[in-house]
Amino acid sequence: MNWLLPGYLGLIMASVLFFYEKINWRSAWMKVGIGFSVFLILIMHLLQIVPNIPLGEGNTWSGWQDASQKIYLQQQKLGGSKNCFIFANSYKSASLLKFYLPDRQDTYAQNIYSRPALQFDIWGKPDSLNGKDALYICTNRHEYKKDLKYIRPFFDSVELLTKFQYRFAGKYDVRTIYCYYAKNYQPADR
Repeated sequence: MNWLLPGYLGLIMASVLFFYEKINWRSAWMKVGIGFSVFLILIMHLLQIVPNIPLGEGNTWSGWQDASQKIYLQQQKLGGSKNCFIFANSYKSASLLKFYLPDRQDTYAQNIYSRPALQFDIWGKPDSLNGKDALYICTNRHEYKKDLKYIRPFFDSVELLTKFQYRFAGKYDVRTIYCYYAKNYQPADR
């Protein structure tokens, strides 16, 4: 729904111009509407400023900046990006990783295990990664819990390396990001 925002903005401006003469700017409804709009704008800014706000699965951004730095360090211990690539279980996670990784290296998504991955189907070529090890990154979102069964056939082994937990106010779990170590990627054979 947010992709349509530019269209909504034009519609809102056209509506204001159309009803400009008919609007009673001092009415109770107008004051409530303006007050509610200001409230929503403030809330949206707070969401960006306050880390790890617990919004359930609606919060897709918390933890990634910190986790990306830690994942990068894990990758360096395994020989760096020449020996070990990074992929995630969704295009959003892969995009957030690429954005926050210090070297902005290529990341991959579900295309590594022959699943549709939107723009990641075009970017990068999984066949060029044949024989490399990988770090598979996934979150605790419910729709990704079964992905390991699709990933394991493409590697000799896949084991949990570490996990990163993020909380709000020290007590509300917001996100868990799992980092798996996968050995010897074989895209062509499987």
